[in-house]
Formats: sequence, C-alpha cells, structure tokens
Amino acid sequence: MITLRDIISNLSKGQSATSIRYILQAMQQNYEKIKSKIKVNGHQQDSNSSTFFFSIPSIDKPVFYDVVIWLKTKDKLLLDTEVKVYSNSPVFAYNFCFTFYQSSSLFYPEKYSNDFKILPPRVRNPWGLHSFDKHIFAAILYIKELGINKIIESTQNRVPQIKTFDQKKKELDTLKKRR
Repeated sequence: MITLRDIISNLSKGQSATSIRYILQAMQQNYEKIKSKIKVNGHQQDSNSSTFFFSIPSIDKPVFYDVVIWLKTKDKLLLDTEVKVYSNSPVFAYNFCFTFYQSSSLFYPEKYSNDFKILPPRVRNPWGLHSFDKHIFAAILYIKELGINKIIESTQNRVPQIKTFDQKKKELDTLKKRR
C-alpha cells in the first residue's frame, strides 16, 4: 500500500524542482477555485481507518466526480499515512488507476473495467508513477485543511451511492453531445 509521501516523492522523479512547484501550484489554484463547492457526502470509521466520500466539481464542466479517500488513521493526516483512493474522473482512470491497483491502493477496484487494472498506461504515465489528478488532490487537501475530526463531526456516517467509471463516462458523453 502506498503513502502520501510515496505520491509526493514520485512527483519529483525525473523532474526539476521548478516544474514540480508549478504542478503543485496549479493544483493548489484549482483547489482554491472549487473548494467552496466540494461536498462531503459521508464518512466511515473503523478501529484504525477513516474513509471519506466526496463530490468534487470539475473546473471546466458542469459535473461532479465521486472521489473516495481511505486513510489508515483515525485522527491525523501525515505524510506516512497509508492511502487508498477512488475517482471516476477520466484523468485518474487513464493515468493512475493501474498503478494504484498494482499497489493495492485502489479503493473500489470493481468499479473500473479490467482493462484499467491490467493494462499499464503507455502514453500518459509510461513510467507507472503514483500520483493523483486534481480531484484527488483537492479531496486530500480538503481533509488536511479541515481536519479529520471536523469533517466527521459535520457529516453523516454513511456510504453514499458511488458511480462506476463507466456510468460517469456515459454521463460525460451525454453532456458532450448536448454542447
């Protein structure tokens, strides 16, 4: 299973510190634009982990993506916290689904077709680096900014309906046809 530190260190492999700073800066700017629209739809906790269910808005489309973050902690998000993620965002599926699945860090793997789990991305992530798209980044930053306990206090302990990647893709295709 991977940690947040693994993801951050993978961002820097083969890149200069300057380009990483710009990537993180762009993700931070995206977060600032959408954070007031982020919805926490539920949470769950067990004896040693916390799971958060988000609807994260797209910055350029009138759509929300389902993002689920599982953390092996009940109280504080640290760089060495083990993490599992789910997102029905196409960017995540096409770029990072395979690497998270291979590392046992993909939450709800059954919500993706087998191709995403067995075929490595050759164009967009040919080195198989662990990273995340802007929607997962926004969810993690939201947890870090608000804190696990505050989010738990303000949400219901429930598991909401989560769309599969194929269901979200059909929704996006329908939206594209309307334009």
